[in-house]
Amino acid sequence: MSSAAGEALGLDPELMSHINTAVSEACNNVIQHAYSGEPGPFSVDLAAMAAGLEVQVRDYGRGIREAAADHDGLKVGLALMSAVADRAEFIRAPDGGTEVRLCFRGAAEARTTSGQASSEADDPPQVWQVRVPTGLSGDIVLTVSPVELLAPVLGRIGRALAPSAGFSLDRCADVYLVTDALGAYAEQAAESASISVALEARDQLLEFAVSPLRAGTSRRLDAGATGLRRPESLASLTDELTVSDSGGHELLRVAMRDRRRSH
Repeated sequence: MSSAAGEALGLDPELMSHINTAVSEACNNVIQHAYSGEPGPFSVDLAAMAAGLEVQVRDYGRGIREAAADHDGLKVGLALMSAVADRAEFIRAPDGGTEVRLCFRGAAEARTTSGQASSEADDPPQVWQVRVPTGLSGDIVLTVSPVELLAPVLGRIGRALAPSAGFSLDRCADVYLVTDALGAYAEQAAESASISVALEARDQLLEFAVSPLRAGTSRRLDAGATGLRRPESLASLTDELTVSDSGGHELLRVAMRDRRRSH
């Protein structure tokens, strides 16, 4: 997610390396320490603001601060995040778990220099309070604003998740075509300035659920007149397209199977 967003925002490769290092370390700490080796949920929020790029990694486990006293490796990880970020905060959440907040001020300069600073940078959205649309759940739930960032970010995440569904290399390559088509479609049909996608991977099946979409927009998918950059992409590369109502909005579900393995 951070790599795709950094590329879309025109960030310097060295700065992107620092961001990825810190974000990866924070996520690895959650996986290794927050839930005592058991599976558990966590969120990663990334926002480009006037002050720079801000990242929040949040878990709901026992908290890395409690684990730090017993793990030298964790102490090194906290020091590494503090070293590569301009500001690093480790906060014990009142309802349990830990929030890691990272700020990279150099990102603001890079975005301004490249001419890609958002017109909304001085009045950023409340990214920490994003609400997931009704009906979305999965292994990963992604919310993106502006909608134009969906295709590159979803492509990276979908490609990373596909192997866990048992996809072949050829089918993994198809994921980029599908996510590019979904991103282009979302730009036309999104209900608001943000869009959410739930991804789920299992048994040679990768599913995407996209919401909220404007009522009536998905009829073009059924009619085959999608208006996408590659009109044939969704029809030829997916195995199922369904549209349902979700609180007055449309929810699009797309399923991909590893066809070589399923035959």
